[in-house]
Amino acid sequence: MRHAASLRTDCHRGRPVRDDGERASYANGTMLNQILYWMLIAGTAADVILLLRLATLKLHRVYVFIALDCSLGVLFDAVSLWYGWDSPAAVAVFQYSRLLYAAVIPMIAWDVFEELVKHQPSARQIAATHLRANLLSGIVFAVFLLLVTAGFGETDGEGFLAFIGMALWAFAAVLSLNFIWRTVASLRAKNIELPRNTQVWSVFYKLNFGWTAVLVAMLFFGFPSTDSQSDVVTIVSVVFDVVITTWCILRLQRSVGARHAAPAESSDL
Repeated sequence: MRHAASLRTDCHRGRPVRDDGERASYANGTMLNQILYWMLIAGTAADVILLLRLATLKLHRVYVFIALDCSLGVLFDAVSLWYGWDSPAAVAVFQYSRLLYAAVIPMIAWDVFEELVKHQPSARQIAATHLRANLLSGIVFAVFLLLVTAGFGETDGEGFLAFIGMALWAFAAVLSLNFIWRTVASLRAKNIELPRNTQVWSVFYKLNFGWTAVLVAMLFFGFPSTDSQSDVVTIVSVVFDVVITTWCILRLQRSVGARHAAPAESSDL
């Protein structure tokens, strides 16, 4: 689940995180907590199935960074399951992993078009033009953010890293959303046909990055402000993740190159 943990993380700000002896278990808590617990399990299962779908279709050979994104999602879900979704360890993993995602997201966005650019050299130039503009904007924003917040790191190092990670994660998501949107529009204006998987990934990550930006904006404006609000919005977020992940699983197919290679391999036998 790419989004749900951000809401739980914010609820720990402004109040102490309870230790394992005091922490209320989602599985044994209120009905809302039980719903949330099983929805989080369902979201983890969807992430695992998507990763397996990539492997069985051999798409991990084409979409390396998308496969990395799916693998990281499953890894962080496993950590959260092991330590507890609302545990201090799960919150810390989420906060520090945002810095990693801020660096990986632009590469994921480029990977959306990897199958296309292998067969359409002209598409590579279009995508590269938009990517360069986005990377330049990202570097400028990162430098500006570090200059503006430089003094805060001396007083609250942990909070400073969490804030920087969330800000860079959100900005990377917005830039990547803009990159995918503009690249798809430019390709269609040139009458370049998008492969099936490119269409699927472009829709999937536009929804993904857009929802990321919305959630982080909500957190920076102080919503949700209570545990019950956080649980409700988290359930909505998990349902959204499960729906778009399930849609992606059902729509993916073998890449064009793999489909053409399969008959040749069979004839050799």
